[in-house]
Amino acid sequence: KMLDEKGRDVPIEIDGGVDAANAADLVAAGGDVLVAGNAVYGQKAPAEAARTIKQNIHTAEEGV
Repeated sequence: KMLDEKGRDVPIEIDGGVDAANAADLVAAGGDVLVAGNAVYGQKAPAEAARTIKQNIHTAEEGV
């Protein structure tokens, strides 16, 4: 909000605690860049974990 009021257009990065369950909410709250290290690389199938996070974000953006 403060950045918007000052007319600043800077990306907001969220690093820590990002996972498939909250990624869409974080983007909806204004996050532009999500760092989901453990949520991806801490999994047995990191590529699938990354796809799930992306899909959850896209689904929420589409309002499905």
